[in-house]
Amino acid sequence: MIGDLDTHDVQCRQLTAEAGITVVAVDYRLAPEHKFPAAVDDAWAATRWVAEHGSELGVDARRLAVAGDSAGGNLAAVVALLARDAGAPAIALQVLVYPVTDIGAETRSYRDFADGYLLTRESMRWFTNHYVKSPSEAQDWRVSPLRAASLAGSRRRSSSPQGSIPCATRARPTRRGSWTRAGGWTTSATAG
Repeated sequence: MIGDLDTHDVQCRQLTAEAGITVVAVDYRLAPEHKFPAAVDDAWAATRWVAEHGSELGVDARRLAVAGDSAGGNLAAVVALLARDAGAPAIALQVLVYPVTDIGAETRSYRDFADGYLLTRESMRWFTNHYVKSPSEAQDWRVSPLRAASLAGSRRRSSSPQGSIPCATRARPTRRGSWTRAGGWTTSATAG
């Protein structure tokens, strides 16, 4: 709902430059026009596509990481669980930056910090109401990954995950100005 390819361009470029990795950014469908599970479907399709086309992107698809901030962190966590359950692709690392992991929770900290910060409890409820079709969907682990039956095995261990990071944020770093369009979403890669 908030953020687009341009808002995350600098972060993805910095990550690429400073970590020496390839970043693949996904322009996933946004709510409220495209409610759950549209963004999840797009992030999952993009991750599978990157794993299948790693050699074309110049990355080692055996060392993939997923990353995202806020709602993108939610998508990265969900994709790691989907990959675990499907048995592939192997996810070496999750980078979750202030992820939304349980939209149905009313924890003590959620109440204590309800106001006075950038995202208030009421604004988070607004986002939730525009993301899901009904309140019951908040219980779905693909909306609230902390509600998954198990979080075990959602990240494989790797000493140096230097493959590709399908970012579940909306960013547009480019690889020598080239774009790849596949499956209805746009990806771009920046070589490290």
